[in-house]
Amino acid sequence: AVVSTQSTGNACTTIGGIIYADELCGLQLLSDPQSIPTILEAFKKHGDNQDVVEAMCELMLTMTEAEELAAELASYPVVALLQQAMADYPCIEDIVQKAAEAIEALNSSSGV
Repeated sequence: AVVSTQSTGNACTTIGGIIYADELCGLQLLSDPQSIPTILEAFKKHGDNQDVVEAMCELMLTMTEAEELAAELASYPVVALLQQAMADYPCIEDIVQKAAEAIEALNSSSGV
């Protein structure tokens, strides 16, 4: 199925909002083993869309605030995606800041 970049950005914002409002609900939403890989694939696929990248960085940051999700994220190549986002959009403060904060949180959770 073809999913628009706007839908992808909206989905990221929605998932992040759910996690922020109710961490347990967010954990249940992302409990499917394919949830995080699917999100990361969308991140890669829509990396050329600034709005989607910004929503993804926000989502990754929100996910790192939930201890269980941070541990799960740390097992995927999320840091590389966030670093790529920072390199692709160095002048977009929201992307750079959120990506840097998420990277710091992931490195802390993985003991790096």
